[in-house]
Parts: sequence; structure tokens; C-alpha cells
Amino acid sequence: MQGSLINRLVERVQCKTPEVGDGATEYCYTDRDVYTVVEVSKSGKSVTLQADSVKAAENVDLGHQSWIIEPNTNGRKVVVTFRKDGKWKVKGTNFRIVRFGSRDYYYDWSF
Repeated sequence: MQGSLINRLVERVQCKTPEVGDGATEYCYTDRDVYTVVEVSKSGKSVTLQADSVKAAENVDLGHQSWIIEPNTNGRKVVVTFRKDGKWKVKGTNFRIVRFGSRDYYYDWSF
């Protein structure tokens, strides 16, 4: 197993069906990135996400996990697809897993 234990455990839990406007979390090695669902295909098996803006909350120290997250209409777009293994993954990869229904940003300060 690679990456954070928490990320690997959460990836295994079934997530909600995506809808436009929902939050989404991409589980990376140890970090987590956040997005907003901007488009769902007619088949429901492909979803376009747009990266949210993330900035540190005020008056926090190095190592904090207090973030202000807001949708960003200029954020980069990413397409995710539903796979046979029951997981949503970034198109063109087999390891960047996405879950819908929350924005759970995490920055691993140890790297």
C-alpha cells in the first residue's frame, strides 16, 4: 500500500452519485485536492470537475489543516470516469481516485 492510510481506506467506501454543483475530493498519494462538479454526461459515467480555490484560514500556524475552499470558475478542468472496479478515476490514469459529496482538502506538510 502506498500513500496515507486514511486516503486508502476512504477510497474503498462507496460514494454518492455525482450531480452538478457537488463537491469532489481527489485522493492523491497523501494529499487531497478539491473540485466542483460542473458537468455530468448523459450516461452518468463521465464527470467534468473544476478545481476549487484553496487558501489558508487566517491566524493559523505552519502544519495547520484549516482551509477556506471556494468554487473557482477559472480553475483547471479534469474529467473522471466510472470504472469496472466501481471507482471514479481521473481519465487517463488508474490511480487518481475521486469521491463525490464533500470537499476534503488536505496538505501533507511533511513533503
